Amino acid sequence: MAKGIPLMGRDPDGKAKMINVDENGNVKVQLSGTKVELLKEWSDTGLMTQGEWHYGNNRTDDAERHLIPVNYSAKPRKMILVTNRFDAAVACRGVFGFKDGTTRGSIVYLPFAEEVLIGANASALLTSETLPELDYNFPGIALRFMRKAVPTTGTLNIWFFGGDNK
Repeated sequence: MAKGIPLMGRDPDGKAKMINVDENGNVKVQLSGTKVELLKEWSDTGLMTQGEWHYGNNRTDDAERHLIPVNYSAKPRKMILVTNRFDAAVACRGVFGFKDGTTRGSIVYLPFAEEVLIGANASALLTSETLPELDYNFPGIALRFMRKAVPTTGTLNIWFFGGDNK
């Protein structure tokens, strides 16, 4: 297997577990449902200048006034792949839930029971199986990220995927 960034996820007990990859190093992903769709993709350097960012359909440091959610109304099963290419760790702290999938307003913030720490040059797969807060029936969501130290180089890459219910 080619050397690269180790990909880690969490099993149902919350223990770290390697993510499956194929012979070419591509991540093997399985999400129940008939179709999986990429809803939003980010490659961003915002945490280099700001200690906290919220990522949805837009990026902002002011969730109450400016955050627009990723629309999960047609694909309610949530799976989010985060690759931290910064030279410093970041943490995903919680999920913002919205009353609909396209507009601001009626935000509910649910902090994760334990923040998801993503080390420098590491990845994490966030699903409702590992983070029950993602399983709430919100048609729109966004995530809260904080840096653990000031990065000097790199990007934070986030892919929001949606799938059909079982």
